[in-house]
Amino acid sequence: MRLRESVRQRLSGPWAAALLHGAIFGLVLSMWDVHDGRRWVATLTKTGIVAAGFAAYMWLLVYRRQGRDIDRILNPLSEDQRRMATHGAVRGEVPADPRARSAAVELVRYRLELLDGLRT
Repeated sequence: MRLRESVRQRLSGPWAAALLHGAIFGLVLSMWDVHDGRRWVATLTKTGIVAAGFAAYMWLLVYRRQGRDIDRILNPLSEDQRRMATHGAVRGEVPADPRARSAAVELVRYRLELLDGLRT
């Protein structure tokens, strides 16, 4: 069980999200570029370069900043309190620990600020 959680935490890092978004962006881009069956190598090469560039952009400018902000919120907590706060912010369950509860509220507020910034 502990190994499974560790693997899930490593795979849910910002780099994984950036790589996934870059791959999806590259695949969508490649759909428009395949006009003729003879150019598939050039299409795959261009798609890979664009996907890597988009993933680097997402990683460097978006996910790292958000990760630093979330770490700032969760830093003073122990590992169990971090887990409770993150779980409470995502699932809506209110943690019993007051420090974890206040961190969960701050996480939710931070995420709402991000969404409000996208909407305006």
